[in-house]
Order: sequence, then C-alpha cells, then structure tokens
Amino acid sequence: MKSSFLFFITAMLSLLIGIAACYEIEPYAPDPDSIYSKGIRVKPRTEKELASNPNLYLSPGTLVVMDLEHTDSPSASLDFDTDTIGVDLIRYEVKDTTVLVFDPDINPYYSLRFYDEAMDTMYFSLHNGGEKANAKLLPGKYILKLVSLIPFGADTAGRQIIFIQPDLDLASKSGSKTKYFYMTSRAMECYKCDLSELDLSGFYLAGARLEESKMTECILDSADMQDLRASKVDLSRASLVKTDLRGGNLSLGNMRNADIRNATFEFAILNGLDLSGAKAYGTNFCSTTRNGWIIEGVLSDTTTLCFP
Repeated sequence: MKSSFLFFITAMLSLLIGIAACYEIEPYAPDPDSIYSKGIRVKPRTEKELASNPNLYLSPGTLVVMDLEHTDSPSASLDFDTDTIGVDLIRYEVKDTTVLVFDPDINPYYSLRFYDEAMDTMYFSLHNGGEKANAKLLPGKYILKLVSLIPFGADTAGRQIIFIQPDLDLASKSGSKTKYFYMTSRAMECYKCDLSELDLSGFYLAGARLEESKMTECILDSADMQDLRASKVDLSRASLVKTDLRGGNLSLGNMRNADIRNATFEFAILNGLDLSGAKAYGTNFCSTTRNGWIIEGVLSDTTTLCFP
C-alpha cells in the first residue's frame, strides 16, 4: 500500500514538472504590501478602433470592449471586425518585462489564446471556467485572440460584448524590475469600469451589468440596453439618443446634462436618478418607477411621454 502511494506521488510530481516545462510561467500572488497603483488613467478602447487602425497596439493595462460575433455569422451583419468571422484579436505591445496574470469568466462562451506577434509561440489557451494563466512576457508585440463558442442563430443577438479588464490596483510590483498586470475578461459585465468617452453607439448591451461604472460623455446612440443593470452609474453628459433602456435599473445613477432624446425608459427603475439638465425631447418615461428622481432643468416638450 505504501509503495503504491509513493508511486502515485512520484507520478504526479513528474506530471507537474512536465507541464511547467511547457510554458514560461512565473507563479504570482498579489501582495497588498508591495503593490501600488500609478494612478494614471489608461484610455479605454473598442474593437471598432482596433479594426480601423491596424497599427494600434495597446498596453496590457488597457480596458478593451470587444464585439465578438457568433461563429459562422454572415459577413453582412458585421459593421467592423479585427479578424475572421467568430474570431477577434487585440494587439499588445510590452515595453518592459511583464508577468501577465489572466483570469477569465467562470463560464465563458468563448476561448482566449495569447501568442507572440508572429504566432510562433502560444503562451496560454483558456476555454474552461476556473482556468487561470500566468505568463512571463519579454519586451515585444503580442496578440490575444478571442474565439466564439456560440454558433450563429443560437440567439437573436448574434454577438456577445466582452470586456477585457485590467485591475489597475495590481498594475505594478514595487521594487521589482518586472511589471505585473492582472487581467480578466467578462461577457456583458464591467463592474466599476471607467468607460468614459467611448463610442459605443449601436452596441448590443441588453442585460449587461455596469454597476458603479463611469461612462461620462459616452456615445450610446441607438444602443440596445434593455434590462441593463447599472445602479450608481455615471452617465453625465453622455449621448443616448434613441437608446433602448426598457426594463433597466439606473437607480441612484447620474445622467446630468445627458442627451436622451427619443430614448425609451419604459418599465425601467429610475429611483434616485439625477436627470438635471438632460435633453428629453421625445423621451418615453411611461411605466417607470422613479421615486426620488431629480429632474431640475430637464428640457422636455409635448413629445416627452409620461413626464414628469
């Protein structure tokens, strides 16, 4: 019995050593006493920007919004794309030796593959919930590929919005020549994210979770944001012309001076929402819950429905 147990332990150790030899991995656990944030805002990006500028390379600390189409989607349904149908990519440039710690969705409907620019080396491939990768990267250029696992026709959306998110509080390790970037990916979820000034017009965000996110001056015209969960969101000075916000929860949010002309909020929860100075011509507020909302200086007329 003892010899069988020793054989099992020896076999497991050999397997672990073999796996570690396949990748350049440096184990890393964030240490609160040696982690600091530089406090510098990294401009968020969208797939639309990456598609329009093939020379755009991002740092690993960039928040990126990807519009990943389902597998076998018709090309006519694509407004922009960074790779083949059902596959999107993000181009990165690493300027200092970096350890990338990547923790994806618990139940992803897409896979993630990280390569060098020439695609000679794959640093990790993640497609199952609970997987995590630590990869040491030397200065150079790299590619993150997102591959959809949803076939076209599986739903009416035909796409999934994926937020590649950094944790800026864990961006660098004090006193070390090696930088650490802790990143994650979440489909339809970006909690406490800074999405300010992004152009997300026409995006499919129905059912998305954006609680406490900063979205000041975002362009969300004609976006589908039905059933949005975004309590305490900051949408001040944002443009939401013709945006569908039916059934959403914007409680305690900030939409001061926002442009919400011809938007629809039917059945939305607007408790404590600050709409001061918003343009609401043609906006539909029928069947909403709006206890304690703030509507000082809202611009409205006879086309504004169910207001105040």
